[in-house]
Amino acid sequence: MNKFEYMLSNEDMGVSVIENIFINHYMPSANGDYVKVYIWGMKYAYNSLQANIKDIDIAQALGLLESDISKAWEYWQNEGIIRIIQKSKDEKIIQYLNIKSIVWSTKRFLDETDEHSAEETKKRKQMFLQIEDTYRRPLSSQEMSTINMWVDEYKFTIQTVLLLINDCASRGHIELNYLKQVAQNWYDNNVNTYDEAMDYLSENKNKWDKYNEIFKYLGFNRMPSKAEQKLINGWFDTYGFDMTTIRKALDTTVSIDKPSIKYIDSVLKDWHESGEVKEAQTKKTKRKQSSKHKLANKHEYDFAELEKKWLNRDEEDNEVSD
Repeated sequence: MNKFEYMLSNEDMGVSVIENIFINHYMPSANGDYVKVYIWGMKYAYNSLQANIKDIDIAQALGLLESDISKAWEYWQNEGIIRIIQKSKDEKIIQYLNIKSIVWSTKRFLDETDEHSAEETKKRKQMFLQIEDTYRRPLSSQEMSTINMWVDEYKFTIQTVLLLINDCASRGHIELNYLKQVAQNWYDNNVNTYDEAMDYLSENKNKWDKYNEIFKYLGFNRMPSKAEQKLINGWFDTYGFDMTTIRKALDTTVSIDKPSIKYIDSVLKDWHESGEVKEAQTKKTKRKQSSKHKLANKHEYDFAELEKKWLNRDEEDNEVSD
């Protein structure tokens, strides 16, 4: 039995092959740090380097945090182009999958095993193509499976799915976990059809605009939980604060390591109970009203008094002329 080995005296002399489909369709929309992690790992996978490399080692080599490495692996697994096998708490196998074969097998799977009618299959293929056009990359098998589940189990229409995808993408979210939360939220609120989805978005647009602004300000790349939504709603509905005051509360998180909605709620609750913010807002309003009142009176004249002065002046002029 023969065993073959390719020997390199220096790792720098080796090569790692990155598929063009990754460069063209996956890399443009990915976080730059995640791309660096993917390529770094590919070096070990492609060259079968069996060194005991930990996430902390990769983090130090790339100048990142260890948590960034974990997020990168999770991101690429969600994209469906790597597979993580957790052997133990401190050991995992990261399998790099051939992207071309994934795309090919997924489309062939849809062609050969789809149980729906020919017309329904055609509609779903068209739906996937539209989503891929939005994402500017092929969908992973995991993404296709999830979207099919929305149609089959949640009873979303294809138009509803496309609306959900486009709405999330317009806000900069195409991560599968985020989309799952949105879909679950729609399902829990009995949203199935396109019209129901449009009504739901219209009714909740103002709230979600606020949620998105707050989460973007804090750097949270996820949806607010129901508990967080309840707290945020209370800032406006119960405490009566406006977005300007909320932003001031958000600024207080600069001094803490891990900002949270609960922390901001505690700040706003203190402001509400002390009445300091409300008092300041009231004084500001009074100052504006006072300033406006003074400005309005600035050009108000006593015309009777003016007329009297002009008459006296005329009399004095006549005496001088005589």
